[in-house]
Amino acid sequence: MTSDSLNRLYNCTAKILDQNLTILQELNRSELLSVLDQVLSSDSRNLLRVNFTDCLFTGQERPFDLPWWQKLSWSCVFAIMLIVATGGNIIVMWIVLEYMIY
Repeated sequence: MTSDSLNRLYNCTAKILDQNLTILQELNRSELLSVLDQVLSSDSRNLLRVNFTDCLFTGQERPFDLPWWQKLSWSCVFAIMLIVATGGNIIVMWIVLEYMIY
């Protein structure tokens, strides 16, 4: 484990467990992992795991996050579809109102 990832592990553990970082830094890596294993296997483990994972793996690319040009093209397709649907509904309302008048 690199120094940066070890520091991130200590910082995220301190944040999740609401502990002082200096107390946790007195533990070695295996002691810290055993404390985490005990805490993450408690009743509220799902919430703690999600928070810990979000804290530990920040800055990683999301697998389903689209690039800006794909977002723009899908937004344009949606806008065109919305305009066509609105125009079609207006035409239908116009025909119905014309039929009701005569």
